[in-house]
Amino acid sequence: MHESVIIFSCINNVLLKPMIDACQQAGLIVEGVIMDGELPLSDQENVRARLEPEYRIAGLADFDYPSIPFYFVKDHNSKGVVAKVTAMKSRYVINAGTPRILKGDILKTNKYFLNCHPGILPKYRGCTCVEWALYNNDPVGATVYFMDEGIDEGPIVLQGTLDISFFSSYETIRTRMIGFTAGLMVEGVKKCYKENLIPDTMPPQEAGSYFKPIPEDKLMEVKKKVLGIGKK
Repeated sequence: MHESVIIFSCINNVLLKPMIDACQQAGLIVEGVIMDGELPLSDQENVRARLEPEYRIAGLADFDYPSIPFYFVKDHNSKGVVAKVTAMKSRYVINAGTPRILKGDILKTNKYFLNCHPGILPKYRGCTCVEWALYNNDPVGATVYFMDEGIDEGPIVLQGTLDISFFSSYETIRTRMIGFTAGLMVEGVKKCYKENLIPDTMPPQEAGSYFKPIPEDKLMEVKKKVLGIGKK
């Protein structure tokens, strides 16, 4: 079986180009990229604020992949996408920033959906888990898992931690997490193919914790902590 993937994403998502590049570097065939609209402006602004000022987020004009088909749709959960995905040959679909909560028929196709969450599951489910881990003096990392209709609750494929000891700012940590999650996702897909992993035969996650977006005052503490200026 050829090791190939389908990618779900949207225009202006910071994960998409690093994910495609990581796939190609690892020898994974990208059978197609299914794009669901554009990342909302508010989300773009939030992402931009987290990154190093010099980091350039790729736009569509930066995508030069003549061998990869791109499909533009209005909803990743739609019947048309369900039919398209079902007809494609790849076994695994990877999330590189869908704006949707995937549910219903799309998760019941003959494919298995993978996400790389920027947090160590099951302890860190939900939002701004990098920030909460820094706030709590816990390891910063990511988890590749099979998606289901729960939030960050599917069977775990692979986890990894990011060595932040050489990073001098919160923005640098957040920027490096982009490439880290893309690389870990590809490693997870390769593991799935090698070990013939499917969620139905894997153990469920243990009970975990959900985090809401970190408040601004705590985020400022995180930034000071990383800079070494203040302590919790």
